[in-house]
Amino acid sequence: MIASCVCVQRVFSLAVVIFCMLQLNANDDAEKIVRENVARLGYKVGFNRDRKEFVFIGRALFEMNSPEKGNSFLHYRDWRFKLAELKAKAALIRYLRHTQVGEEYVSSNAGSGKCTRKIESLAGMFAANSLSGWHVLTSAESYQDGLYVAAVAVVWSPTLEAAARRIREGRIFAADTYRSELKEWLKDQNLKTWSGCRVFVDSNGFPHLLGVGIGDAETKSPLEEKALQMKCDLWARKNLLLGLFGDSECQRFARTVVSTESADSKGFDSESFFKSMASIEVKGRTVDGMTFVHECIVPNDLTGRKMLIVLYGIEPSKLYREMQAEQGKELEDEDGKQRQSSGVMIWNPNTGKFEKR
Repeated sequence: MIASCVCVQRVFSLAVVIFCMLQLNANDDAEKIVRENVARLGYKVGFNRDRKEFVFIGRALFEMNSPEKGNSFLHYRDWRFKLAELKAKAALIRYLRHTQVGEEYVSSNAGSGKCTRKIESLAGMFAANSLSGWHVLTSAESYQDGLYVAAVAVVWSPTLEAAARRIREGRIFAADTYRSELKEWLKDQNLKTWSGCRVFVDSNGFPHLLGVGIGDAETKSPLEEKALQMKCDLWARKNLLLGLFGDSECQRFARTVVSTESADSKGFDSESFFKSMASIEVKGRTVDGMTFVHECIVPNDLTGRKMLIVLYGIEPSKLYREMQAEQGKELEDEDGKQRQSSGVMIWNPNTGKFEKR
């Protein structure tokens, strides 16, 4: 039995190597840039046993005549970056499903019923995924011979997983100096390639989610500038919500897919599955404490056109409005039971109130 498992792992590892080799071609400048950025940041692609970190790269393609037009190009650009991120996460889930990494192995098999039975499909893996704490490490884009390529590197580790869990349990707080730390951190970031949602980890190990809004800044009037600002603000807020709820929404969507006959059919298109997940919307949700973080104008390297980048986050004090003074101490209710007071305040349109989740 053991020999059989070892053989399966070797075959899987060989398959991964062959797959990666087949993925590399002349149009992969974006992926090469991402790999260089990963190394520059002190990480390595794959599993770093010494640091117990996992970095996986996903890429998405889009055929176009020219990426010169502003808003339409930025729309497809955002979509492809989301798609690339999902593919990187899928590669990570697949790796963890087939590989044990000592005591730090984290099972992504959690699930029940139909999800467990169909776990080997892509949809099944996302449906049964129990990971959190992962985030985009770096990204890049390229265009050559009519083919646009977006590449994204996602990092995950048991340490990031534990930090996400501690936040949910109210056992970790943002550093008092997080604002100045964030300001300095942003100076070293290449905002030209940002899209979706990013994470800044402060000196306390507290991960701050940042929603990214992007718009074509080649405007010619104050009215257009105002409209651009509003659009980027809304886009940043939307991506922040996706960062907060995206994984759970993807999981819910994947569970729906595996419960349908289409997931069992031989012609099930994994690319269509990724596209459907990339276009998931978070509707009817508003989080208390959303706050403007940063904005700047940068040129897009592919088009030469100016882009307005807007970042939104969540004020950490809003997450712990009752626990802030306690600095991590558990509170007791009237029955003497311990309770946690952490959580985002989400607008419930049925009650007309913000409710903690």
